Amino acid sequence: MTTEMIDTDSLRQRLSELRVRLQAELNHVRDTDAADTGAGKMGDFDPNHPADMATEMFERELSETLSENVEELLHKVQRALTRLDEGRYGRCEDCGKAIAQARLETVPYTSFCITCQARQES
Repeated sequence: MTTEMIDTDSLRQRLSELRVRLQAELNHVRDTDAADTGAGKMGDFDPNHPADMATEMFERELSETLSENVEELLHKVQRALTRLDEGRYGRCEDCGKAIAQARLETVPYTSFCITCQARQES
């Protein structure tokens, strides 16, 4: 079995860039959502019309879901950066084995090896 050397500097850079992009996306979603709650967001919007109410509810739920997904991913990225700082990066948080370099390059914020991830998803 060969021991793969993890390029932590490169992965730290990618994670840091991803954190900045995710934070900007989260800010954009929140800013857009805040602007949409203001009066006159839609010229022909009738708050008493069922179709307009349904559209408004759908858009609000979509925005909340997007925010939650970005927040979750942002949290995973931050946890990965913390593991890098603590010297625990690249080890599965479940079984303790090394996570394959290819997996870390593909999903740099992962905290589980492919086997443990598959077990959690099933």
